[in-house]
Amino acid sequence: MRAARFATTPAGALAYDVVLTRERDAAKPFAGVMQFSVLGLTARGAETTFAPKPVDVSVGTHALVRGSLPLPDGVQPRRVTVQVLDAPGGKTLGMRVMLVK
Repeated sequence: MRAARFATTPAGALAYDVVLTRERDAAKPFAGVMQFSVLGLTARGAETTFAPKPVDVSVGTHALVRGSLPLPDGVQPRRVTVQVLDAPGGKTLGMRVMLVK
């Protein structure tokens, strides 16, 4: 994973833009999943963590993956851990921890 940006939307979702890259010599596109783990604060101020359903990805030499994730009611996200896996629950190929702005 090269870079990522996360922001909350007025509709109560977490919007994301994630740039994934691979070596230039990659013979065929990589198909895997991106798993998010979101740390946030509830309306009462308690920390909570949740993991939405993984997002399927396909990467040649690079890919921009955009989308949004629904947030539980009242949760303000603070930090997102992004893992790129070869399959759901599979081997981790890359990981980054990013702050939500």
